[in-house]
Amino acid sequence: MKSNIELEMLKINVNNPAQSDKAKSLMRERIEQIKTEDHDTVQAIALRHLNVGDLVKRKPNAKAVYVINHRNKATKTRPAEYSLSDYEDMNREIFLKEDTIVYTGFTY
Repeated sequence: MKSNIELEMLKINVNNPAQSDKAKSLMRERIEQIKTEDHDTVQAIALRHLNVGDLVKRKPNAKAVYVINHRNKATKTRPAEYSLSDYEDMNREIFLKEDTIVYTGFTY
């Protein structure tokens, strides 16, 4: 329980310039690292924080790997979205909202 409270305090203070670098690095290390069934470690992150060309999975244990193509800007009627193509089949393309949680940092 103590570590959860500590993590919540770090989340609140992560943008505080007075916070130590050690606390910031601890925060980055502890955010959503997930161990998969094949003993790989992946990180959960919102799609908006990744760059074009990054490899992602939609679920931690997914077999399909996607590459980020481009970002479509938001308009008054629709939110911003990203275009992702299947790494193995370039003709399979999906569009995800920028707030969608994806998984990266896996061994491919």
